[in-house]
Amino acid sequence: SGASNGIGIAGFELSAIYVLMILGWIFLPVYIKVDVYTMPEFIKKRFGGDRIRFYLTILALALSIFT
Repeated sequence: SGASNGIGIAGFELSAIYVLMILGWIFLPVYIKVDVYTMPEFIKKRFGGDRIRFYLTILALALSIFT
């Protein structure tokens, strides 16, 4: 059956291509304008300080551990 062969996951992965292209179309001009390469670098320039980078690091670690 399709469920045992992973057809649902394949559809999910294929639709992710379009979502990533749309997100790139939205965020790439912003990143180029501000001259940053990563999201944490953008957050630091936008909000200033290193505290927000620390909070984002803790959040990313917690999400990767608990998911």
